[in-house]
Amino acid sequence: MDKNERLEKAQRYTNEGLNHARENEYDMALDNFRNAFLLFKELGEILHAAFQLGNIGSVYRNMGDYTRSLEEYKKALPLFEQLGHKEGIADQFTNIAYIHAMKGEKKEALLYYKKALPLYAEIGSDQKYEYTKQNIEVFELEKQ
Repeated sequence: MDKNERLEKAQRYTNEGLNHARENEYDMALDNFRNAFLLFKELGEILHAAFQLGNIGSVYRNMGDYTRSLEEYKKALPLFEQLGHKEGIADQFTNIAYIHAMKGEKKEALLYYKKALPLYAEIGSDQKYEYTKQNIEVFELEKQ
């Protein structure tokens, strides 16, 4: 199989994983995202591999497995950082913040939301900026 065929296969795994995740078929979603991750990594497609780790983290989040979710988001973060992919970095910060919030770790959540905010501002992601700003305001109010 040549590189283009392997890329197409990895993309099919991603699409199938997304479909399974939407249907709450989490084990099948995880299998597909893991297969996509391995192929993208093998092909040197670091950005796509990082997105798969984020997808895996989100599946674990949806399953309520916050520990594993956090692990996957923290694996994705340095890949996005390595590439300088600011939206990916900010998204992982907000994902990590959300998990900390769900675990009742409000200081940690606030810390990560605050890391994401300037990145969303820098790239002009207005909707994500506003969402993150609102989360910061909620946590700031709770501190008082």
